[in-house]
Amino acid sequence: MIDVSRVINNPRLQTAFTVQRTPYTFANEGEWTPGTPANTNLKGLITPTKADDQVKYLPEGQRQANAITIYCTQPLLMSNGNGQESDVIVWNGDYYRVQFCKPWQQNGYYFAIATGFVHAN
Repeated sequence: MIDVSRVINNPRLQTAFTVQRTPYTFANEGEWTPGTPANTNLKGLITPTKADDQVKYLPEGQRQANAITIYCTQPLLMSNGNGQESDVIVWNGDYYRVQFCKPWQQNGYYFAIATGFVHAN
């Protein structure tokens, strides 16, 4: 395998973005309760998502024109149905929810697709 993390970490190519991760805990009443969101600043490569990748990796209802592909060296989380919500990516003033993340750490990076949404303040 070829490790491409040097390309992803190249300061001339990478861009900064923020990851908002909200931990959830199981409450006494049997419901998931959101905790305090934590912001993490990361750097990586961000590109528009190709239509082929949307068809390949996203369910039909999640495909949209406002999708980005992220290549970074840190894992991004997607909703797992057991209390973990998807990470929110804040980039260029827009908000994106991680819909897909594949760990390609043998090649030195993670591949993620996030779709845009309107964020309520």
